[in-house]
Amino acid sequence: MDSSSNQTPFQRAWQEYVAQLPPKKKQRRFLMNCARAIQDRSDDSPASAINDAISAAEKKHSMQPSRRVIRKYIEPVINVLRDFDAIISTLISADPMPTAIIWGALKVIIDGLSRFSSLFDTIKNELRSLRDQLEHITDHEILYGKDDKMQRLLCQSYFNIIRFWHRVDKECDNCGFALLKTVTPFSTKKLNSIIEDMQHDAQEIGKRASMLQAIESRGEQGENAIARQEAADERRKAEDERQAQHKFREERRREAPGERFNSLCSLLSSLDTNAPNILRREKHLHNCLPGTCEWLLDHPDFVAWSSGTSSSPVLWLHGPPGSGKSTLCSSISHMLSSRLDTVAFHFCDFAQQYKPFEILRMLALQLLCKYWTDSQNIPKELSDVAQATPSVLENVQNMIKVLVKNQPKVYFLLDGLDEETTGERWKDTVDVLQFLIQLTNEFPTKIRVWCSSQPRPLIKTELEGYTDLDISVHVKKDIAFYLTKAIPEAEGLESLDKGKFLQDLQERAECSFLWASLMISELQGSPTSLREMKQLLERGLPSTLLDYYSLFFRRFKKPLRPLACKLFALIVFARRPLRLLELQEAIWCLNSKSSGYLNPEDKPFLKQLHEVSQPLIEMTRVAAPQAVDGQEEYTCRLFHSTLRDFLMEHPNILCEAGDPLIDLHICPRVAVDACLFYLCQTRYAKLLVRREGRWIDATGDPVDNQNFLVYAAKYWDKHLDDAPEDHKKELLGRLETFITSPNFQTCIQVQSLWVELQFCIFRTSDSDERCRFLRRVFPSWFSRDTDVGVKLWQDYRRFLHEWKYFLSCGNCHMAEPKCGVLPYLGQLNRIWFGALGPSNFLSQLRGHYSSFVFQVEDELKSGGWCLFDGVGDDGSTLMVLRIQRQSSEGQMLEFSCETWSLSGQQLPVKEKCQIIRESPELCDWPLYIGNAIHLPLRVGKAPPAAFSTDCQTLRIGTKLFMKDTAGNFVALPRLPLHPRQSCAYVEEFCRRGRFVVVTSRTKLSAKDVTSEDLDVVEVKPSPAGRSAIGRQKDPSCSSDDESAEDSSSESEIDTESEDDGYESWSDSSTMFSEDYIFDDDMITPWADHFRDENEGPTSSDSEVDSDFDEARIESDSGDEDVPPSAFGYGRTRNEDDYDWDQDYLSGEDGYRHYGRHGPDTQQSHATITIFDARASHEGAQLFHLTRPLQSKVYGSPPIIHPTRPLVVWPLGAGDVLFVDFMDKSYFVRRLRPSTLHTRHIFMKCQFSACGRFLHIVALEGQQPAKKKHSAEQKTIGIAVLVSTYRLSRTKTSRSPPTLVHRLRVKLGSTESLSVTKLPYTVTWTPKDVYVTRSDVVLRAHRIPLFKQEKEVQEDEDIVLMPRKPVFLPESALNRQVHYFPSKSSSDGCVESTGRIIISSETRKQIKEAQELEYGVEFGTIGRTFVGQQGEFSPAIGCHVNEEVDLGGWGKSYDTTEIPGQLGIGCLDRRLERFNPDDDCDLEPYIY
Repeated sequence: MDSSSNQTPFQRAWQEYVAQLPPKKKQRRFLMNCARAIQDRSDDSPASAINDAISAAEKKHSMQPSRRVIRKYIEPVINVLRDFDAIISTLISADPMPTAIIWGALKVIIDGLSRFSSLFDTIKNELRSLRDQLEHITDHEILYGKDDKMQRLLCQSYFNIIRFWHRVDKECDNCGFALLKTVTPFSTKKLNSIIEDMQHDAQEIGKRASMLQAIESRGEQGENAIARQEAADERRKAEDERQAQHKFREERRREAPGERFNSLCSLLSSLDTNAPNILRREKHLHNCLPGTCEWLLDHPDFVAWSSGTSSSPVLWLHGPPGSGKSTLCSSISHMLSSRLDTVAFHFCDFAQQYKPFEILRMLALQLLCKYWTDSQNIPKELSDVAQATPSVLENVQNMIKVLVKNQPKVYFLLDGLDEETTGERWKDTVDVLQFLIQLTNEFPTKIRVWCSSQPRPLIKTELEGYTDLDISVHVKKDIAFYLTKAIPEAEGLESLDKGKFLQDLQERAECSFLWASLMISELQGSPTSLREMKQLLERGLPSTLLDYYSLFFRRFKKPLRPLACKLFALIVFARRPLRLLELQEAIWCLNSKSSGYLNPEDKPFLKQLHEVSQPLIEMTRVAAPQAVDGQEEYTCRLFHSTLRDFLMEHPNILCEAGDPLIDLHICPRVAVDACLFYLCQTRYAKLLVRREGRWIDATGDPVDNQNFLVYAAKYWDKHLDDAPEDHKKELLGRLETFITSPNFQTCIQVQSLWVELQFCIFRTSDSDERCRFLRRVFPSWFSRDTDVGVKLWQDYRRFLHEWKYFLSCGNCHMAEPKCGVLPYLGQLNRIWFGALGPSNFLSQLRGHYSSFVFQVEDELKSGGWCLFDGVGDDGSTLMVLRIQRQSSEGQMLEFSCETWSLSGQQLPVKEKCQIIRESPELCDWPLYIGNAIHLPLRVGKAPPAAFSTDCQTLRIGTKLFMKDTAGNFVALPRLPLHPRQSCAYVEEFCRRGRFVVVTSRTKLSAKDVTSEDLDVVEVKPSPAGRSAIGRQKDPSCSSDDESAEDSSSESEIDTESEDDGYESWSDSSTMFSEDYIFDDDMITPWADHFRDENEGPTSSDSEVDSDFDEARIESDSGDEDVPPSAFGYGRTRNEDDYDWDQDYLSGEDGYRHYGRHGPDTQQSHATITIFDARASHEGAQLFHLTRPLQSKVYGSPPIIHPTRPLVVWPLGAGDVLFVDFMDKSYFVRRLRPSTLHTRHIFMKCQFSACGRFLHIVALEGQQPAKKKHSAEQKTIGIAVLVSTYRLSRTKTSRSPPTLVHRLRVKLGSTESLSVTKLPYTVTWTPKDVYVTRSDVVLRAHRIPLFKQEKEVQEDEDIVLMPRKPVFLPESALNRQVHYFPSKSSSDGCVESTGRIIISSETRKQIKEAQELEYGVEFGTIGRTFVGQQGEFSPAIGCHVNEEVDLGGWGKSYDTTEIPGQLGIGCLDRRLERFNPDDDCDLEPYIY
């Protein structure tokens, strides 16, 4: 395609004009001169260049008449030309050359004014004509400039202007040359010819404008009609939208109560819904014979209770078993509901245990549904209290109170209290009962409580003082009536025989409907005639229920007895009502025994199960999905609690004395065997896998129809609790085999998927706030009384400590739809089983990742109580320092130092273990441990031991060790104290060869050391010139010593005489070199980009920085303070004004001090000392510097240049110290934070391998903006600023580096940070830096260290993150997480295997006299620690495939734009501080 088709008409005309000029003519030179005249002033506009030229000409010719000519003739032309150029420039914006030519031509003429001063007076008429033609052309162009023909005409006028000025220039040259010879008149003939051409252009432009106007006028009518129609449509749409919005608001207003109702129903509904209650009530109402239960309605006690006239709000009905109490409760509930009264009822069930909050939740749901039915509204107060407190029980109780308050009268009915009178169940029932009684006291006219049960002493004691009603006498008439109606065959008897027959039954039944119903079933089932019925009566019916139960079980046929034994045993000892298909699978498993699979030949028939269960087992049909074979599902339960009591007392009822080989005991062992046999099947030897939305087992069968699986996984250990003593020894081996098998992993998976709240943390209201409870998994006797059980329990609890968050997600009551774990729920292969340790039985389980632990054996028993580790720069080396023996009186410290290596995808190898012994006094050990330092100074306190980043140097206390050629650590020579240094305290250090740098940001003296752990700690110089800390027998402390110490402290702040170096100005700065890419982002030193534009009067100028505060405190009390009015219009830098370390940063102990000014302003002093360790026996000090700090940074060690004598150390408040330790000079540069109200938390520095670049990763914390009338927010925004600087080649240590690259990445927000072990780590590679956050998911940002090429940047994202999640142990929240990317192998190939290393975790030793329950989790300052106090977890790691496991690296949307003109990332000089004493030399401001 021809490129000329993309050109504008003006560009084509311009090219033709230039092409027609002769190549060696002056026209071309004139055009170039014109362009150069403007390009020399490229930073200004063309009009500005002309104005400057006119000013220069006027000044030059100020005494000549040409000045008058310029103002009279030139300026009108320029004014018109400005308007003309503005229009033309919009048409030819792609090519700025022509407009530059026009202005350049005019400037050339003005500059040549000296050559012919009378020029403009001569051509004044031509200039007027030029002005008129330009005005005419400009007016038409404004209206019709977009037309193509009009553009061509306008362009032609441009060329005529060029011709005009070119002609003027030519005539000037000719006349100026002729003046040397003779006087030649100026010729205007050709100028007039050009003006005529421009007049012709103007006429053509006018004609074209007239034609365009006519065209537009014709189209205006149609356009106006269309516009009117569109406006009408818009008005109609706006009206429709307003109506729709009004309708939507009305619908939302009507639906809002319904949404609140549904929300509350969801909150109250769970697995413990009211369905069982409703089914039981419907069953009792169905079995209730009309004409019975009516006596109660006329009983005076009931009438007084129901009407509210009774003084007792509680009515207790009691009677013998089977006397119809539940039927009476159901009938009264139905009667009260039919009167439109509010009723809430609950039937206690011996087969199902409920907690108090579950019972109250069911009652609250009934009240809520009744209230909604009556009012169709939900009170706002109810929604407010639904989740007002963390306690579910308290919330439900408050909801019931609100519902009761809004009801006229409420009846609570509780039936079957006698079924809850065992152990903890009765305690839970009493809690519910007491709450309801409390309601009767708060609402005496509204609340009535019904209780019905057998007459048990516990219940009588609890309800003493309230109305009780014995129903034994009253139900006899109902039983007689029931017997008459229930045996129609008795009508065939003679009246005498009939009366005797019924009287005999009534006497036997007494007041038990249960016995009567069983006898009627017996009479209707066996006899075939009246004669046989009479003979049965003559032989005698069972006189009691127990006799009937015995007779029933003895009549079982021998082939059915094994089936009956299993069926009744499973139902009796079940932890919840079992379903028929669950019972079928359990019995099937018992029949197959330990074969490892379910033999189809052993599956029991459902027909036989129905036959055996009748009539003592009730089967209630449930609304559930049908099984594969189309069978309906039933819930099976014993028809009465008396049957359960009978079977518990007579477990051998099915046994035969003559056949001892057949075990037909109805005992807990049946359920134990069923659960263990079922879970130990070979199909569960591998984890379940999800395919096409269904979970399948190892054989490929879906688990949807494996009915007994969930029950067995949930209750297997509870059934083992019931095992008899003689059976536990045999079960011990089976338990160990099951727990250590892969089947146990599948059991955990099933619990995670389908057992609610299985792995959640619980708290109890009557326990210590720090106590957190987990659901018990192992049998009590197994995990407490057996050695193997204790070991397995500890291993399992350690596993839960790390992974309970992953197991509980999705099945807990606080499930979050946006939770990142939900898509991976049940995928236990993502768990780091190998990282649990070689001694943990769960470490043998299969997982997706190759995880490992830096531990050879169970080192919990090796005596080490604490450990410190260091990870090498590339992740291939890890050092572990374990304290084997603590210091006591007269003993040495003993450490074991382990060296671990990692290579490829192999497990770590322990290469060396060195024993190091050191005196506590010589290494100042008490300074670093325990509470030997005042509490405020513990925030950010250095650990007792640490490794350098390259793992080549070790610090124990204040003593340093270096690796020799054999890989052993040897002590460095003693480093002498500075003469003015009172106490050696080392926080950070680094080493390159023989040069050692030690630093500290905390000024520590004797008064800062407490006697909390030591009797008295004395800081004194040791004979070798070092400081030592020892015990002092005299507890007194001299005030003179204290004053001397204070004076020393002050002098150290006020003078720098102790420093060995001198501050130097930077030499040959390359900051403004010609290739500096941030030239436009430099700011003046006085620019204050931290100013808050929205600040109100609350942030007044009275808040001066802490430097001024300190000076004021130390000044003489007699001096007058500077009046606040002196700062009325001044502002100090507010980025340093508020040191909020103590608000958001905490130390290892979790200490946080909330206040404006913490101790940091008094104790933050940067001290750096550089030694030559090989210069002498004690080492030669090369450099020393001490200076006060405004605020601290943490975890920011110094670095040494690989080849030059340059040390870089972040001081704090953005200051970075550059030291040339051979020249003993230094300078400080400041790195500005990237946002408002921001401070640096750490600043990690790194030199490139070539030594030409310096990289700084600054972790920033942004304080939330304070809003008026809002609560103070205690969260900080976290971001990281990555900057790269180029160092000077010639003066590396004396010239400030130049910023060449910067990026800012947001890292979320947090409420506080532990600065002792910062939750962010940095990993360096030659091209990128990896910033990793401590979290339960790998949060790693890959940030480039250099600016990408433009062509590469379009294809590759700048900041990257893993596309797929990798889940980490829960303790990773409190441990440092390091990510090391894949690297090139020796053959040049790039490996895709990365490495995650998580540092060690030492759990705190809780010093409490109170003995807490074994296995309780302890929480302290946001952390949880499990099991034995003082345990530790060694460092762990995992190999990951970056393509498979991480999904590759994808774009991160956390990158933020860095605003320009603020100098962010630049290292600028620190401002000179404002001194209110010396700098307040003021004078009146008069304007």
